[in-house]
Amino acid sequence: MGRYFSITLVESNPVDSMLLTNMLRSDLFRLTHYRLIDNAWSGMNQSDYSDVIIIDLDVLLVDNPFNIDMLDFVAHVKQSYPRTALMVLTSVLNRYDSEQLIKQQIAAIMLKPFDPKRFIHTVHRQLGVVIDNYLQQIELEHQQLFRLFAQLQTALTRRPMRAQLLQDLGEFGQVLQRHFHFEEGFMVNHNYPELRQHLQAHQIILNHFRTLTTQTRAAIAGGEVPLLKLPLLSLLNELGHDYHFLDFIAQLQKQLLRLD
Repeated sequence: MGRYFSITLVESNPVDSMLLTNMLRSDLFRLTHYRLIDNAWSGMNQSDYSDVIIIDLDVLLVDNPFNIDMLDFVAHVKQSYPRTALMVLTSVLNRYDSEQLIKQQIAAIMLKPFDPKRFIHTVHRQLGVVIDNYLQQIELEHQQLFRLFAQLQTALTRRPMRAQLLQDLGEFGQVLQRHFHFEEGFMVNHNYPELRQHLQAHQIILNHFRTLTTQTRAAIAGGEVPLLKLPLLSLLNELGHDYHFLDFIAQLQKQLLRLD
């Protein structure tokens, strides 16, 4: 089993630190713990990824050499990690600050002392949201790829649309590369065990696509566009390699459910 999720904790209180790190100790999690606010400020600027960031805002009350405003700090983190679930803990929260945090779309605001069971359940729920959002995006991108593929097939059968064929092929290639980049980012960030094989499969497909593009230009020049149907179908079949990856994500979902 690998450490598939990344969690960042900003907490300086020794007692709270021990409690939180013990609750977040899991074979599924990679935990980064900042005890000083200035280290967190600079460290999170350099870090590439985190699924969930947990900040005890009381840190700003006891260790804040640069007098960083609470709302400014939260806004900075949200700007640096726009897709990351942000949870905040605090002992004191007035109505204005609470309203401002809600406006910043904080995933969870928990007053201390908090219920440990509720806390860890909230963490698990936010990780589940990460997976759900990713799967929704993957599904949308797959639908877009198959829609563009259908457009390519249509362009193959209509002689007046030969010029459109190259345009559709170019759009398909751009979407395909963005999709691969999106997938690969998740794989790297979540320790996908078959990353190397999947990257190789992506490269094979991209090479196939480049060859197909070259063949398309030659076929249009020679009036043999219908001959492209076979390589197009072959390319579509190669996209089926995602099944292993989607099964991996489904297993992550099941493991999160077991934690609760």
